[in-house]
Amino acid sequence: MQNDILASLSRLSDTDLVARLKGLLARECDVTTQVIAHLAELDTRDVFLREGYSSLFVYCRDALGLSEWEAYNRIEVARAARRFPVTLDMLASGAVNLTTVRLLAPNLTPAKSRRSRRSSPGCRRGRMSRPRFAGFRHPGPSLHRRRRRHPHQPSPRRTRSQSPSTPHACRFLRPP
Repeated sequence: MQNDILASLSRLSDTDLVARLKGLLARECDVTTQVIAHLAELDTRDVFLREGYSSLFVYCRDALGLSEWEAYNRIEVARAARRFPVTLDMLASGAVNLTTVRLLAPNLTPAKSRRSRRSSPGCRRGRMSRPRFAGFRHPGPSLHRRRRRHPHQPSPRRTRSQSPSTPHACRFLRPP
């Protein structure tokens, strides 16, 4: 099947190829938003318990076939979307992606969610912009506070037998 897709794409013009790709990416954001909304509702109703699973995470992993990381990301975003429904609009428009929402979710307030909507980077900006954006929204302690100062300890005094002038010590200082 993959060969058929590649063969059909090779016959498209550059303009058609780009147009189809943009359409697929727009649908991808929409489908992701729908999945998150469904997971949020599933979590609210505790359907996974009636299906025989101990948690939504186990349900996503075992019943839906998601990897552990995919399940974790989507569950965190679904719970954030229940608290702040505007995140669904942002996901659908491509303004943010799952990782960005997951990183911002613990620190979101109604005021911050409105501000984030206005100033959020696009979801396709690259993986380096997401952590910087999240750090901007909820910075950790500054670097100078994290650095530990160690008291200066003078180096131990050398005895005459340890001095580099002795032949025994020089043996270790010479290049091989």
